[in-house]
Amino acid sequence: MRWRAANRPNANTRVFCSFNVNDPATLNKAFGVLEYMSTHDGEIGVTELGRALSLNKVTAYRLLQSLSENGYVERGENGDRYRLTLKLWELGNRLAGPRSLSEAALPALRQLAALSGETAYVAVLSEAEAIFLEKVDSTAAVRVHTPLGARIPLYCGSASKALLAFQPEAIVRKVCRRLTPMTPFTITDPDLLRADLARVRERGFATGDQEWRVGISGIAAPVRDEAGAVVAAVALSGPSERFDTERRTALAPQVLNAAQEVSIRLGWRPK
Repeated sequence: MRWRAANRPNANTRVFCSFNVNDPATLNKAFGVLEYMSTHDGEIGVTELGRALSLNKVTAYRLLQSLSENGYVERGENGDRYRLTLKLWELGNRLAGPRSLSEAALPALRQLAALSGETAYVAVLSEAEAIFLEKVDSTAAVRVHTPLGARIPLYCGSASKALLAFQPEAIVRKVCRRLTPMTPFTITDPDLLRADLARVRERGFATGDQEWRVGISGIAAPVRDEAGAVVAAVALSGPSERFDTERRTALAPQVLNAAQEVSIRLGWRPK
């Protein structure tokens, strides 16, 4: 017996589950795949996954396909490797109640966007990337458009660096080994990146100028949880022509205040 949408009328009908629910072993393998991928650094291929979990290649492929159909994993950019999506986080977030990150961040994002006239968003860490989790768009005719769920390398842009600056040295070292240029302005020298991260820790906020996409600049500050760990970043981004260094610096206090407000909502208490 396979659990699928009943009386499927067309190819667009959603597949709820392609696992055999009468076979606990198959479900256990699927959970094993999710747990392994949650601890694995970056994307993973079928052969590598099968070897790690003692699965033959066909079984590993079928499990990944089923998880992909249900939105738990997705193909990477090269098409033959896979990575986790935010779906598990989203499911957990639904159980977290009013203290979830999105709910905690939205009031501050709305206020920040209204004060600045730029797009405000919150990003979270996922392996070697920052992911846009929530945002409030600018109302300006010319504005930045980045879809929710977009992934950015941890060395590019303000939100990414606001996250990376407070991560363990092992993560920083790993990121520094993979500094691929995204634009002519991307920091690709490990020493320069480390110096920039040190400034972030000293000032409490990060800035980015066209490092991820040409023509877009930003400023971001870290968000802390109840234990004081940096779990997200609140950021503003806008067209570089109007969001220059002077304007970003002027808006730094508002970004810092917004990040602190979200942190307090998550249970953090400033010393």
